[in-house]
This record gives sequence, structure tokens and C-alpha cells, in this order.
Amino acid sequence: MRSIPRSILGAALLAALLATSARGEKTFQDVTDVVVVEIPVQVTRDGRPVRGLTAADFEVRDGRKRRPIVGFDVIDVAPGAPVPTRTADIPVSGRRHFLLLFDLALSRPYSIVKARRATVELVETSLHPSDRVAVGIYSGGSARLLLNFTSDREQILTAIQTLGLPQLVDRVPILSASC
Repeated sequence: MRSIPRSILGAALLAALLATSARGEKTFQDVTDVVVVEIPVQVTRDGRPVRGLTAADFEVRDGRKRRPIVGFDVIDVAPGAPVPTRTADIPVSGRRHFLLLFDLALSRPYSIVKARRATVELVETSLHPSDRVAVGIYSGGSARLLLNFTSDREQILTAIQTLGLPQLVDRVPILSASC
């Protein structure tokens, strides 16, 4: 395969640009960089969240230079707080993420049942609709993700209520053979 020398390619490109400008066609090219920096903030006083804050209550500095706040979202995950009409409107960085990891390696069946009950209660009573939950297990020396982060409560509850069942049912006692 034969390559074309760069000087020929450069000359061809220059000729094309000159022909375009000779015909009166004008081209314009520009590059714009947009940088978005999300700064999640939680403000507490005496261990309780401070509510009712606005962008005017905050200041962002880059070194000694004050930077304007061009976007400001309040996300209140308190029980009884107003929920946005669509939880998809809440940015992912503003959502709480919970990984429920169950250790099945050395757990006894009754402990797994108790853990499942407690996490079902947590999901049903304590989580905000925008919270995202993943369910995983640790067993046999490795971890496995059963359910990736989601806010679908039905999927979360199904993953919790069915975890550990094969391990609880399929426990076969190890028998030693005698010669």
C-alpha cells in the first residue's frame, strides 16, 4: 500500500480552502468548553438539617476569586418532604445510594431471615422515593450484585425477599465415607 506524501495532502487542502473562499462561501468555526461542577452540600445545625436555604446563602470561591452560582437545586429527603413530580428530575448526585450487602458465607438461616425482614421494613418505611438501592451478596469468597441501583421498590423488595433461599433449602450435610 502506497502512502500519499503530507505535502500533497496539505496542498490539496489549501487548494480546497482557497476555492471555497474564492466562491464567496464563508465558513466559521469556534470551540466552546462548558464545565459543570456539582457541589453537593448538606448543612446541619446541632445534628439536624437546616432547611429553607437558597443560593444567596452560599458562596463559591476559586482561590480568592468569587464565582457565581448559576444553578441551585434543593433536594429534601426528609420523611414527609414534598416529592418532586418526577424523581427523574432529581440529579443522580442529589440522590442517596444504598448498597444492601448480605453476607451469606457463614450466616445461619434464621439470621438471614431476620436481616431480610429488617431491610424490607427499611425499604417500605424509611427510604425517600428518590433513593436508589442496590442489593448484593457475599458468599463463597466473592461478592455478587443481584440488583443494580434502582428506585423501583418492587424490584428491590423481590431481590431482598428471595435472597438466600437456595442456600437455605439446598444445605446438604457433608457425609464422610468410611472404608
